[in-house]
Amino acid sequence: MSVIERLVYGGCAGTRERLSEIADGEARGLRGWRARGHLARCELCRAAYESLVRTVERLRSLADIDRPPAFGSVADTVADRVRREPPSA
Repeated sequence: MSVIERLVYGGCAGTRERLSEIADGEARGLRGWRARGHLARCELCRAAYESLVRTVERLRSLADIDRPPAFGSVADTVADRVRREPPSA
């Protein structure tokens, strides 16, 4: 990256500080514009950004997995199931 590009688009440190904002679509104004411009030109920052996006996507996919009930509701869940199921013969 040339000196002029660095002046216009900023450096890696400033861009990496804004990766979350960019991923969330919240990078606004001149700083957001500079960071997105830097990402378009810097392979290292782009790789960090892509890694962040993949990580967030994987974490969000974990929310889709059935989780056991919270600790406080285990007894309630068992009691509800016992009430719903007919007694065995």
